[in-house]
Amino acid sequence: MDLIYIKEYIKKNGGITYDVVTQKNTTKKTGYSVSLYDTEKQFKDINKMLEEFKEYVKIAKEYNKESINNNFYIGVWYYKDTYFLDLSTIISDRRKAVKFAEKNQQLAIYDIKNNKDIILNYNVKYYSLYKIIRDKKQNIIDYKFINNYNTLEEIKTYLNTTLDVVKKISSNTQKHRNNNMEYTIDKGYINIKDLVYTEE
Repeated sequence: MDLIYIKEYIKKNGGITYDVVTQKNTTKKTGYSVSLYDTEKQFKDINKMLEEFKEYVKIAKEYNKESINNNFYIGVWYYKDTYFLDLSTIISDRRKAVKFAEKNQQLAIYDIKNNKDIILNYNVKYYSLYKIIRDKKQNIIDYKFINNYNTLEEIKTYLNTTLDVVKKISSNTQKHRNNNMEYTIDKGYINIKDLVYTEE
């Protein structure tokens, strides 16, 4: 891996879609680059980013072992004094790329041919966890908001319990509270565009 090449390429072009097989920027001229869920990291210093870049190369190589066409890449782009690093794949069909992006909860996909981002528009489900507050007679008097989560699995980790227990809590909606339950979960939806941060 030539870190000098990677560093200079990023400085010259504002980013790179690094092919771990050829160890160069991808030669693909068409298709849509889509990031994988929860792989993005941000850095102010390019050298610190490059240290993590080496770890991402190892991950991409492992993904490619299970892939038929070695289609996982390391994505880096520079925006507003920040380096963004993630693991991505390139999909030729736009509709399939958008579907994959939705599954991975991405704000946008990158159009390689036209060299532009495509901001997506769809709803993302989330789960709000509340602690049920009761009086001495076990009557519900309030709900204390804990946090919003992307998946029930995340709530399972927070509560240090099993997924079955979390699913029972999830069915414990505000319309019908089980007196034995300590928590309740409400489902909601937010449009992905509302998650795009704008500069004040």
